[in-house]
Amino acid sequence: MPALQSLRNCYDIAMHFTHGLATADRRELLVANPLPLLPTRSAEATDKYLSDGVPRKLGGLQGESTFRANCQVCHFGGEDTINPAKNLGKSALEKYSMFDESKIVNQVKNGNGAMPGFRGRLQTQQIEDVVAYVLKQAENGW
Repeated sequence: MPALQSLRNCYDIAMHFTHGLATADRRELLVANPLPLLPTRSAEATDKYLSDGVPRKLGGLQGESTFRANCQVCHFGGEDTINPAKNLGKSALEKYSMFDESKIVNQVKNGNGAMPGFRGRLQTQQIEDVVAYVLKQAENGW
């Protein structure tokens, strides 16, 4: 039964870090980043595995998933439905001195103007993942 327990542990890890992704996206992600079937590990070894491997690989997709669930209602495709001039494109972010990770983190946490703050609704890691996603998308032209 240890092999079955390892399989279950890997499945739990995969489901935890891909929560919120569509089934096809989850399948694609897991095929691209297979989780090894290892014997059951100590809690310390599991924590190290999770902190060193899985979250870093999945951060970009988690950012996209969190963005879709919380931000795209106002920022679909990097636009801004309230103030179109202040969209999430690189040129607009640069124009308003917002093409900066710490400034966007502050904006997401605390809000400003019509934008609500997400402190308390999103965890710090989720905010960081969203900011990384926004900067990457801005850099790539959405």
